[in-house]
Amino acid sequence: MLTGFHDERDGLRSLVRRYPGSFRREERHRGRRVRAVGRAADRLVEDPLRIMRAVRFATELGFRIQPETEKTAQSMAGLLASVSAERVRDELVRILVSPQPSMGVLLMKRMGLLAIVVPELLESVGMRQDPRFHRFTVFRHTLETLDRVAPEPVLRLAALLHDVAKPRARERIAGRVHFYGHAKAGARLAGRSWRVSDSIATRSISSAT
Repeated sequence: MLTGFHDERDGLRSLVRRYPGSFRREERHRGRRVRAVGRAADRLVEDPLRIMRAVRFATELGFRIQPETEKTAQSMAGLLASVSAERVRDELVRILVSPQPSMGVLLMKRMGLLAIVVPELLESVGMRQDPRFHRFTVFRHTLETLDRVAPEPVLRLAALLHDVAKPRARERIAGRVHFYGHAKAGARLAGRSWRVSDSIATRSISSAT
């Protein structure tokens, strides 16, 4: 199915571009939005991958998801588990190579998609690090790193996962926080989650550590 993306400025509407999927691109003076064509629930049931695609469109274009479309997608987030891992991965990679991938990751978190796609990342939310070396929590540090590396799939994926095992490796020794062995543990997690060999995962994570 083709999607009409509409450019709306000052009340004028004109068809400007067509994308695969079922979302419209709207540009308004109050903000740019991505919304489903017709009933959002119908479009998402037809292909639950469109839940991820809405996030991807918003991230690539720098738009917001129209509130009703986002609310519906959030309520149906569980359907994403029925989509093949390869299709979900491909959408995620496109989110990661967008101009500001942290926006997409935060959208996924807010909409309940991160818990399905990369649940391990949620363990790092709010987790503080040694202030001598890190200003941010583990999760915030991951987002900052993600936005700063070159927009290459391997580098962005490495940035996303390079600290994924820190919550499980965290320990306090003599009053200080340490994450000994988190890189190797992260490689094992990535290998299981992304169906790649431990050696490839280790190289990817090491490149961003």
